[in-house]
Amino acid sequence: MKSFRAFAMRIFSSLVAGTVFLFALISCSDSESRISGLVTAMVLDYSDWDSSPKPRLSVFAETTLDERAVHQIRAVHNQSGLEWQCNNPRIISNNKNSTWAGYSNFVPASGSTIPQGSYTLYYEDMAGDECQSTFSVSYPVELLETSATDFRNMSIDREENIALYDADGLLLYYGERKESWISNYDIKADYGVAEKLRICYRLYSGHTVCMMPVENL
Repeated sequence: MKSFRAFAMRIFSSLVAGTVFLFALISCSDSESRISGLVTAMVLDYSDWDSSPKPRLSVFAETTLDERAVHQIRAVHNQSGLEWQCNNPRIISNNKNSTWAGYSNFVPASGSTIPQGSYTLYYEDMAGDECQSTFSVSYPVELLETSATDFRNMSIDREENIALYDADGLLLYYGERKESWISNYDIKADYGVAEKLRICYRLYSGHTVCMMPVENL
C-alpha cells in the first residue's frame, strides 16, 4: 500500500497536481483497450499570497496499452455537457509496466470554474477504440475566493507535502517534510541543488489539492 501511494503521489508531483485514487466503473469498445484506474484531483494553484487561486483539473488513466497507442482523452461533465480534451496526453510508466496517460491542466473558461459533480473520462487509442470511466469532482467552493495567506490560517484538516525543484524547474523531491527539516537551511543540506519549494496541501482524502506559492530556498 505504501509503495502504491508513493507512486500516485509521484504522478501528481511530476505533473504539478494532487492525487486521489479512484477505482472506476469501466467499459470498453475493444478488449485490447483497458483502463484499470484513475488518478484525479481538483487543483487550486496559488501564484502569490494575496490572490485567489487558479483552479484546474488533473486526470490520469492507468491503461495496459503501449504508450504509442494513446491518442486522446476527454473529460466530460455529465450534468452540463462541458468538455475538456487533450490530444497529446502525458505518459508515465512505472516499474510494474502500467501506463498512465492524462493531463494536469484542464482549466475552466475565463470567469467560470470547474463544475462539481459526476464526470466521464473517454480514452481513445490510435485505432479509434475507446474506453470510458467515471469519476466525481467535489471541493469547498469558498476556497475559490480565499488567498493563500487566509488558507494557511484556516482550521481545516489537511495533509502537508513538500515539492522541491532545481533552477530549471525539475522536480527533485515530493513527500512529507522530514523531521530533520527544521528550516530551509536543513532542506538545502539534503538537496544542495534545490532552488525552489512549494507546499502542497491535500484535503478531503486528496479530492482537493491546494498548491502554495513558489518559495526560493
